[in-house]
Amino acid sequence: FKKHFPAETKLEHCLFHPPKLTPTTPYYEIARKMRESRLYFLPVFEGDQFVGIVTVRRLFDALAKEKELLKGLTIPVKREVMTIHKNATADDAYNLLREKKVSRLVVVDDVGHEVGLVTHYGLQLALNKPKESPAPFSRTGNKKKYLDQPLSKYYKNMVVSAPPSITPERLFERMLTEDTSCILVLDPQRKPVGIVSTSDVLDALVAAYMGAEKPRIVVDIDRDFAFTSELTQL
Repeated sequence: FKKHFPAETKLEHCLFHPPKLTPTTPYYEIARKMRESRLYFLPVFEGDQFVGIVTVRRLFDALAKEKELLKGLTIPVKREVMTIHKNATADDAYNLLREKKVSRLVVVDDVGHEVGLVTHYGLQLALNKPKESPAPFSRTGNKKKYLDQPLSKYYKNMVVSAPPSITPERLFERMLTEDTSCILVLDPQRKPVGIVSTSDVLDALVAAYMGAEKPRIVVDIDRDFAFTSELTQL
């Protein structure tokens, strides 16, 4: 969770300069730049000309066509899954996310069964929602804390999951077909035993192919984005 800029901050002081790609940047280098910058869409330049963007989804779509490459890919499954009880508050989740330095928490019931997932993005609804001021002459003296609301308002119930026996290739396919950035690994009792995210796949790509013979893979560039940007500037 990053601090918000004051309302009077000039836009130029809020800018972040992401790594730049070219149309010939290798896929493993794209993965490395995305992982290091924690940005999953990067600008593409030909010389000084902005020509489009590459998203992690387009990178994964290109890799999905390389069946032999995927067979040699080892995607690590994080076995330490951070959980939080379904009756917790948004404030509890916020503090736990900050303490553990993770981006998501698995929501569980009294016996540890998975019931949902809460992410720091989801909690932005609580953090950014305008606070309600007390009415004139009110004796409450305090603004309502939206983070004190039940966590059930902010976690999603529909979570993509997989069994512990899933292969890396099948796991990658599930991530694409379900269009998700995270897959929970659940045991037969639906207790979380692992978690795999987009960042884990990027790490696997970098680790597996930085020192190996690298096949050439063409990653599609979203050039419509550049065209839209040009229109906006007119």
